[in-house]
Amino acid sequence: MPDDAPLDWLIHDDVDSVISAGYKFAADHPGISIVLTGTSSLTHMEDNLRAMDEPTLAEDDKHRLQELFGEIAIYI
Repeated sequence: MPDDAPLDWLIHDDVDSVISAGYKFAADHPGISIVLTGTSSLTHMEDNLRAMDEPTLAEDDKHRLQELFGEIAIYI
């Protein structure tokens, strides 16, 4: 993955940002019923809501994310 903008390959079609892709990825999981979003302005909230209009990623993108990051776990 490139050092500069490594996840920009997710931005296409109805995905307008990496953040939008993250919300869509989280919401698309069958075990997730709520996705909490953070916002610091009305514009951010509108962007977040737009991302959730169609809360799915392209299958190829979803599989690539799972291959890249599926083994990562954080233990506190």
